[in-house]
Amino acid sequence: METRNPKDLTPHPISVQLYGENHIDDILESIKEFGILTPLTITTDNKIISGHRRWRCALALDLETIPVEIKTYDSELEEKRAILEFNRQREKTFSQKMNEAKLVKEIEAELARQISLSQLKQNADMAICPPRNILTRDIVADKIGLGSGRTLARAEKIWDKAQEGNSEAQVLVKDIDTGEKTINKAYTELFDKAHVSHNTGESEWYTPKQYIDAARQTMGTIDLDPASSDVANKIIQATKYFTNEDDGRKQLWAGNVWMNPPYSQPLISEFCDILVRMYKDKDIKQACVLVNNATETNFYQNLLNTCNAVCFIKGRVKFIDKDGKESGAPLQGQTILYFGSNKDSFTDNFSKFGVILYAL
Repeated sequence: METRNPKDLTPHPISVQLYGENHIDDILESIKEFGILTPLTITTDNKIISGHRRWRCALALDLETIPVEIKTYDSELEEKRAILEFNRQREKTFSQKMNEAKLVKEIEAELARQISLSQLKQNADMAICPPRNILTRDIVADKIGLGSGRTLARAEKIWDKAQEGNSEAQVLVKDIDTGEKTINKAYTELFDKAHVSHNTGESEWYTPKQYIDAARQTMGTIDLDPASSDVANKIIQATKYFTNEDDGRKQLWAGNVWMNPPYSQPLISEFCDILVRMYKDKDIKQACVLVNNATETNFYQNLLNTCNAVCFIKGRVKFIDKDGKESGAPLQGQTILYFGSNKDSFTDNFSKFGVILYAL
């Protein structure tokens, strides 16, 4: 074991960025009486990977030397991973976890890129396409201790709002940090106060039969509805459908797809992004997607960049509620986006509902 003068050491900037400057009062008296029992982990250029609070205590107590363990890392990526691993078992606040999430995503993306390059080299002679390495929220959520990708998605929405300066979100972040609120409760308070289309808080609204009939006539069949229910499928009559319990985001999609996604975030974005990816990868043949004309949103722009035609529905769609009854008109206009090669058929069947525009 080696020693260093604490004045020669510096905190690793990434660690400070992630975890800030925590209080040292709880360990200062212990170190004053017993000294530093566990060596600090440092890099060869004297940056502290683990042990920032012990180092600050050493400075406060004016210690001349402290025990250190010097680690050598092959790359900046390995150094970043080490910082995360040394802090995995420590208790962290919500804010610290969200700072971690960004770094974990960067690391996982770089690891995926390296694996892909390695696989390409190994398979070059055989012209085999390597499997995709998809970075999922579940991976990140597990590494930062948030449990599930769904929880992380909600956490990111709250965090992003707070970073944008939303005062309500900033208060909620503090409440989560102190344990006064859970992520799910904070998310509900911030985002579920008003339904995106009806202002009722309900995210499941089912499509009237005339739009389903037009979709079936356009595509020939409806093989799958990935965001459905037993009630909805009485009208849609898809060959296969996934309910809330099935969670269509985790299932395999194929064939001709009809989709009226849940009208709440992050679900609507996640379902729409999956559909775009599936269509680009040719996992699905055709699709008709009914969503709000939310042209300012990322998920809608993603749909527009990939679809082949859009029907801008005249008037307001009277959706069916979860009890099978016709509801009031939504606050926003609706569109149906078509993905596939049968644009003429789409026009024939949907032009009666509104203006059709073709995508380039």
